[in-house]
Amino acid sequence: MPPRIDKAGQALVDEDGNIAEGRYEREKALLAAYFPKAPLSNYMPKEGGRAFERANEEVVGELLGKAANSSALGDDHISAGILKGFWE
Repeated sequence: MPPRIDKAGQALVDEDGNIAEGRYEREKALLAAYFPKAPLSNYMPKEGGRAFERANEEVVGELLGKAANSSALGDDHISAGILKGFWE
């Protein structure tokens, strides 16, 4: 269950009912809910690929900035609005 805003609309409450106080705890609650650790895998990328060399912070930031906040950019369905919040 993802974190939720309490009835007063002031505090972020995690799945255990703990109130996330301060930026660090809020980020921790959001990361735990929306960015779970990947399952163990024996996946190995193909050797010889070079496409990753074209990506850098500037390119990612520019593309993310162009995305609508409500759009989900990948298979994980995480909205661009959430990614933009963590990008800053």
